[in-house]
Amino acid sequence: MPEPNGIISVTPSISQGLQDYSHNLYSALSPRAAEFRMLCNVEYTYQNKSYAVSPIYGTNPISDALATVSAIRKFRPEVVHSQSTNLGLLLVLIACKYVFGFKLVLTPHSSKSHFDRPIYERLQTTIYNACDGLIWHTEQDRKRMLEAGVDTPQAVIDHGNYDFYTDYKSDISRTTARSELGVNDDSIVFLFFGYLREDKRLDLLLESFSNLPESAHGNAELLIAGQSIDDDLTSTYLDLIEEYDIADQVHTHIGFVENEDVPLYFEAADVLVTPYDTISESGVVNIGFAFGLPVIATDVEGFSESFVDGKNGKLVSPDNPVELTSALTYAIENESEMRQMGENNRKQSEENSWESIAQETLEFYETL
Repeated sequence: MPEPNGIISVTPSISQGLQDYSHNLYSALSPRAAEFRMLCNVEYTYQNKSYAVSPIYGTNPISDALATVSAIRKFRPEVVHSQSTNLGLLLVLIACKYVFGFKLVLTPHSSKSHFDRPIYERLQTTIYNACDGLIWHTEQDRKRMLEAGVDTPQAVIDHGNYDFYTDYKSDISRTTARSELGVNDDSIVFLFFGYLREDKRLDLLLESFSNLPESAHGNAELLIAGQSIDDDLTSTYLDLIEEYDIADQVHTHIGFVENEDVPLYFEAADVLVTPYDTISESGVVNIGFAFGLPVIATDVEGFSESFVDGKNGKLVSPDNPVELTSALTYAIENESEMRQMGENNRKQSEENSWESIAQETLEFYETL
């Protein structure tokens, strides 16, 4: 198809990371389309921006479905691009594409669900084959879906940068950030940031941090910030901190972090740690790169494709507390090398522009 004139983005999620991604992508993409509109949640953070927004989601599934059909009937797009894998909404979009004749593109953001969704997982291949195009952020996701029998056209397009986070509180210093968060100005500070979920393995990080050698322990602190999805899980982590006797070196800020407060945590940190079991792409890592932090990450999926051990940080085997402790120790004992890795990440972030991501996305639309 030629370059589409009418494009609708479907972004019903209240996830801040997904809203950040969608806002940056469509800020760059919308000027390239004759008509563009985003259908988003009523709590969408970026309303009243440079592109047209219709906040229609958030009442109930039936109202959301009816509002979606009404918007598509009104705007008659040539492409509908969903950033959501909400099963009910996808079924509505699939039905609408046959009625209204648009191309349906889906960015699932991961070929593996982070939550227990047995019905969706059983229907996953069927749903993806009913779409006209799929966009992934890693080659491994694309290959996994090909092996599962998905024959819909698929593209692998990098995740853009999160440099815009550096604009919030751009004048804040490391010393000020640490003072506000109660962190020692002389310590090596490791940061765990984002949603607290089992697959992100904060338990592994706490164990590994507690096993630091005595020579390194006194120079290290751990900063934990993010919203928990499970109060019982939070209690488990807090109990582990007491059990490992590291309460004096661990700072917990459990709860949603507003965008304008994000720089506090990244400016205060020396190293970002992401010991996840599985990941396709990570907004948290993109924020870390924007702030020039080196990253200690597990050698899984998206990380293994986008990271070079020794250039971007340290890669360790998943579910391996010994390797993770070794990497934490290395960061403490090799500050200059880690600082250089952080500079590499900052440069890489600058090169990964949203303009190029938007152009690749439009070019994919044109192939459908």
